[in-house]
Amino acid sequence: MDRRTFLTVGALTVAAGLAGRGVASAAGDAPLALIHRGPSVTAPGSPETLQRLLAAAPLGFRTEFVGSGEDADLSPEALSRAALYVQPGGGTVDEAWPVLEGHAGVVADFVRGGGTYLGFCLGAYLAGRRSGFGLFDGTVRPADGAGAEGETVTVDWRGAARRLYFQDGAAFDLPPGSTAEVLATYADGSVAALAQTVGRGRIGLVGAHPEADETWFSGPGYADNTDLTRDLVTTAHRSTAT
Repeated sequence: MDRRTFLTVGALTVAAGLAGRGVASAAGDAPLALIHRGPSVTAPGSPETLQRLLAAAPLGFRTEFVGSGEDADLSPEALSRAALYVQPGGGTVDEAWPVLEGHAGVVADFVRGGGTYLGFCLGAYLAGRRSGFGLFDGTVRPADGAGAEGETVTVDWRGAARRLYFQDGAAFDLPPGSTAEVLATYADGSVAALAQTVGRGRIGLVGAHPEADETWFSGPGYADNTDLTRDLVTTAHRSTAT
């Protein structure tokens, strides 16, 4: 099977699964969130922290890890069962992209066909067009003058000052006429978190780490931002329910 045929079959598999999500919902099943864990995710605990937050009330997703060494790889078959795909933080694009590049078409088809993509820090960089899944139509770049203090950065999240775990985080430059919903900005006014419709699906991107718990910090500065992670998830996922 050549690459073109593989991508076509993959797109049809994902589309069929997305169309069938309404049946699972009608049966009372919780939606499935797939969380990538493997060589592209080098931050210890990032996938596991997100798994706990997504599975807990009120979000209540069923969760599975995908990636090298997991029960399932990131594939059309796996995504056809899912409502949400999560790319955690940790590491660099140069480290992660060689691992994920072969899955780019499958992830893009998943989102454009009605799925939701969540990108945290590195996962936000990977939503971009350069060495990424091509889901965000603006520019993803390192945050400049974000006001980071050690392991934290203060952002304005829907009008409230919140301190988040931060390490080489991303900022987002919106193109003219962008339809993105800005959730948070850095001190210099650049975008720190957003949600946007892409095709029939949605993306939610954040440059820092609202999901970080107290185990991520080597010193003072921890603040519970569980509510911000929930805000990102529900804002990004709200328009994809079937």
